[in-house]
Amino acid sequence: TRRANDSMVRVLCCCDSFKDTLTAAEACACVSSALRKLRNDVECTSVPLSDGGEGFLQAVISSSPNERRVDHSIRVQGPLGHPVDAEYSMFTQSNTAVIEMARTAGLEMISEQDRNPLHTSSHGTGEMIADALRRGAQRILLGVGGSATNDGGLGALEALGLRVLRADGTRITPVRGADLAAIARIGEPAESDGEAFVLWNLAKRCALEIACDVDNTFVGDKGATAVYAKQKGAHTDEMRATLETGMVNVRNRMRECFERDPQGVIGGGAAGGIAGGFASALCARLSPGAQLIAEMCHLEEHIDAHDIVITGEGSYDQQTASGKVPSIVQRLCERKGKKFVVVCGTTPVRTPGVYDLVTHVGRTKALTKPREAMESLLHHVGADILSGAS
Repeated sequence: TRRANDSMVRVLCCCDSFKDTLTAAEACACVSSALRKLRNDVECTSVPLSDGGEGFLQAVISSSPNERRVDHSIRVQGPLGHPVDAEYSMFTQSNTAVIEMARTAGLEMISEQDRNPLHTSSHGTGEMIADALRRGAQRILLGVGGSATNDGGLGALEALGLRVLRADGTRITPVRGADLAAIARIGEPAESDGEAFVLWNLAKRCALEIACDVDNTFVGDKGATAVYAKQKGAHTDEMRATLETGMVNVRNRMRECFERDPQGVIGGGAAGGIAGGFASALCARLSPGAQLIAEMCHLEEHIDAHDIVITGEGSYDQQTASGKVPSIVQRLCERKGKKFVVVCGTTPVRTPGVYDLVTHVGRTKALTKPREAMESLLHHVGADILSGAS
């Protein structure tokens, strides 16, 4: 709370990433810098947030400054099969590995013209989980937003030892979206499979928690393919039909093997179905990503200590209400009577207190010069944002 003789205006900047343009930390820094230029009585605090996608690992690290951790960088298969170097962190006291799927199978890793979920795989995410398990991880916190994949999680599960077979008994590896319809059987590895058997059993014993930002089902009208495949590059009806046929096949093979239906998992369609696949095969628990990070970084306490709260993300739209960062921040602000402002890349919403870059500077500049666009927008609307604070 503010002291009676303290005239500073305290602003909390708690943005998520702006896809393809700014990380959450960069977005917060842009907002803070622009507001401080407007008035010298503004004091800004940055708390970068994430809903499980880009910035998830950094948000967890920032929220746990006093916990001992070791950062690991390993080489894995990227979403299109090319080798990539990616980092994850191991918190040593709790043997908890924190892994961000966007670093191994992220949409932003692929140029727009090459995005195609028929060709992508979550294999590299499985390789990273495998590395953490070999290093003794007993709990894995996996953020799954921002993925380029639509493989039901089988790419990652196969990398962890699951056998994914065609009708002739040959293995499919890596598993991509285009391969799903050809899967005749999946099965847990046998002891004779050696390393795969050991690894799979480590995965089964590990406490897996998936931080995700959606409540979509595995298949169907509200499923992974129907809702998200187009933005991942499946632009034609034929491509999406191929993916959905494959996902229905994966669902059936999962039920046969594990007697657990990924369609029954709320949020099972997250990240191309990896959430449902992991829940079915490894009994992973799903948690709302934004809420999880908000609790870890004590967001409620930060909001209490500030006068104005600014949040944002790349696209502020109908999906925002389903547990994304701005919806969590808004709910807390409304409960506490705090002024709440959204700064976003683009929005179909025309609501007081919501400001977007595209309307202000145009799509091209918003995407190519996001820092300049943010500074220009806040120079234009900053007085409105800060009005009523003294």
